[in-house]
Amino acid sequence: MILDLLCSLSREGSLVTIFDGVMASESSGSKVRRLSLQNRKEDHQTTPLDSSMDVSGVRSISIFEPQIRQQLPFSSFVVLRVLVLSGCYIGGNSLSGIGNLFHLRYLGLADTDICELPAEMEKLQFLQVLDARYNRNLKELPSSIYRLGKLMCLQVDNLVRLPDGLGNLASIEVLKEIRGASLNIVQELEKLSKLRELKIYFEYNMSIELEKAFVKSLSNLHNIEILTISGSFQSMDILGQSLTSHRRLRIFESVKVGKFSSLPAWIKSSPSPLSRLSELHIAVEVLQQDDLQILGRLPALRSFRIKSTHQSEKLLIGGFRCTTDFFLFCLFPLPVMFQPGALPMAQKVQITFGTPMEEDHDHGNVGFDMGLANLSSLQEVNVAVYCHGITVGEARMVEAKLTQALHDHHNHPRFKIDIQPPISDESTKTHLHMCSFITKFRVCMYHFVIVIWLHSKFHIISIDDVADEDIME
Repeated sequence: MILDLLCSLSREGSLVTIFDGVMASESSGSKVRRLSLQNRKEDHQTTPLDSSMDVSGVRSISIFEPQIRQQLPFSSFVVLRVLVLSGCYIGGNSLSGIGNLFHLRYLGLADTDICELPAEMEKLQFLQVLDARYNRNLKELPSSIYRLGKLMCLQVDNLVRLPDGLGNLASIEVLKEIRGASLNIVQELEKLSKLRELKIYFEYNMSIELEKAFVKSLSNLHNIEILTISGSFQSMDILGQSLTSHRRLRIFESVKVGKFSSLPAWIKSSPSPLSRLSELHIAVEVLQQDDLQILGRLPALRSFRIKSTHQSEKLLIGGFRCTTDFFLFCLFPLPVMFQPGALPMAQKVQITFGTPMEEDHDHGNVGFDMGLANLSSLQEVNVAVYCHGITVGEARMVEAKLTQALHDHHNHPRFKIDIQPPISDESTKTHLHMCSFITKFRVCMYHFVIVIWLHSKFHIISIDDVADEDIME
């Protein structure tokens, strides 16, 4: 109903001409500026474009399944600026003639199952945006892509390899996702002075030479705003001061990479160059109280995720005035406490910690609730507790007290508590790691008994038995 209303209003305002395989909008016979080809009736056959429709002035085309099954007369759209085929199956079908769309600015080919880009695309000298994501059969881009001098945004999957010559894209501002970047590609990154968004994946056997080349290039990308790094750095400390001067940085994500030994200097520096930072996802070896205080003062931080393998002291969490999504992963068994007034806008909180975790009467952490009552906007909580060296009874107590604290919260948030390893029905005096071993042993024995029973019941023979039988014959 809402879709029909929007379509009707669009027709009345001459905003778009909708051709749905049965009829075109009332603007047929007049010049069309924005064209939407769609077929919302599954039993309707794809219908060729109405011959009375003047498409010579069409600036924008959006196509929805199954209308893509007809071949578009690209030569008829002489002034086309926007072509959106995303979500339509093209597969091996030819995009022949697309090079005739000389005025094309935007080309959406996401999720079209294409396996290659036609060489004639190099004729699209005004193309600014190319979206070719979600095409699993597209393995590499042609080198001719680098002849698109006005290209500002290139989006592909991390399965697609880029050829050498990236530095020729002098106008590029958004580049994602680069996979398995070669040394030449990484070195050419520094030539992309207008780059604002970079998403790059490194192979897990990357060399020190490649790491250093990336750091050098990164230090010259002063306009970078969004940076996502995935791969295998031996240590993220190699970034050093390369991000200190990046005052426009809004999002920094390090995914499946090495850890910083501690909170990096470009975050700690004062005054902070990160006044615009809204998302920060990092991993550090050691997380200290001073680090959390520095992070809590970042004025624009909305999404914060940090993983730590060591914790040297109790963590009192305050500040984070704008943060709505908070994630803390720390397995070291020391108390974590949200102070009064902390995270006033946080709706989703995820905490992972290890036990034993002592009750902290000095800071109000009684009953293992971690001060969750101090989070005034809380809507969803996920808590994971890694219980090692404690009994099942103690683990159940931790779970019960966390559950009670969340039940008592004035917002009644949705919550999930995950105890690892899972609690079994063993005696409360049994340690959890021993229960885990017993459970695995019982599963193995159960499978063994089933196999023996099947052999005896149905006289099932093994592959070895078959081999022996053939030899006997």
